[in-house]
Amino acid sequence: MGGNACFSLVGLALGILLPSIVAELKLTPLESGWLGASFRLGNILFALPLGFILSRHSPRAVLTVTFVAAAALTFGQAFAPLFGVLLACRALFGIAQTTRNPSRALYLTQWFPPREIVFANGLFIGATGIAEAATLSLTPVILDIVGSWRLTFAVYGIYILAMTVLVFVLARERVTPEYRAAMASQEKLSFWSVFRYRDLWLASVGAFGATFSWWAFATFWPTFMLDTHAMPLTLSGILYGLVSLAMTLAALALGWRGSNPGVNRIVIAACGIAMTIGSLGLMSTSSVALLVLSAFVTGLAWGFVPIAQSVPYQIPGIKPRETAVAVSFISAMFMAGGAAGPVVAGALYQASGSLHLALVVCALAPLTLTATGLFLWRDKRTVPIT
Repeated sequence: MGGNACFSLVGLALGILLPSIVAELKLTPLESGWLGASFRLGNILFALPLGFILSRHSPRAVLTVTFVAAAALTFGQAFAPLFGVLLACRALFGIAQTTRNPSRALYLTQWFPPREIVFANGLFIGATGIAEAATLSLTPVILDIVGSWRLTFAVYGIYILAMTVLVFVLARERVTPEYRAAMASQEKLSFWSVFRYRDLWLASVGAFGATFSWWAFATFWPTFMLDTHAMPLTLSGILYGLVSLAMTLAALALGWRGSNPGVNRIVIAACGIAMTIGSLGLMSTSSVALLVLSAFVTGLAWGFVPIAQSVPYQIPGIKPRETAVAVSFISAMFMAGGAAGPVVAGALYQASGSLHLALVVCALAPLTLTATGLFLWRDKRTVPIT
């Protein structure tokens, strides 16, 4: 959970740093959108093959290499001389994040029985929400102190180096005889075997729509509030950080109680509606009180994440490596939505000249979560596609 904050810092700080980056590098709105999407491109392209390949190896070793690469690529962003170099470093940073997914799945499999997976994911998402809120709140402060978006990235690079040392020293594996036997039984694992499960696809489509909206807003909403309402980045960063804080509360609560498939289905459907309403609320007012309310509604709707991320662990008879591939697939769909959102928002903004219109369109994307939630867990078990 502590290591995950590294990726939240570098990924989410862009929305706050974007006005400074645009001013220095003279970026177009579409280039800004691609910059926001680049962080997730590596995940989309490599999540599945890396999930298949890296699930064979020690999660501790893979995590250590991941964080070393993440630190180097963060410094690469800090000192990138051109837009293309910055874009490449962020894309490669996304690949470094992708390599973490199978290791995290194997760690959860090693340390938690199936009945505790939803709660463990709730804790993980809760910690992610705290990291995101801290990023949105502290990045403007760090930017003011150091006076440069480049030095802000450098500060985050130092943090990742420190976290790398902790991962190397403290991360432990728990290889039981049962786990070793399950791994040994998968020497001829088929790459495609996990994709026949209906609920895996449904959870992934819902995840796509939610992150499509969230990352479009994370990239462009601070700029919209600055241009439309002259709201300082320090305030918009704090306000959007409330989304992540509310997500923390919802993820912990639903992770604790999220063991009933019928209830989970209703919760996911309701979350899609609430997320759309909250996102539209962020576009509709300059009142700080109403923006706080909208941010909390949006954040509470993100409580669906531990439920969606636990689907791969709840497939009857699934093996550890298959779980790692399935987790990587859902992660790829989360990231695919996050990549598409900023690009579509940037393209709509450039074509229409209205950032308001672009963000309103993106605010409707979480309704896919409602649609898929209505079809999840139609019976008491996760069944394969026939």
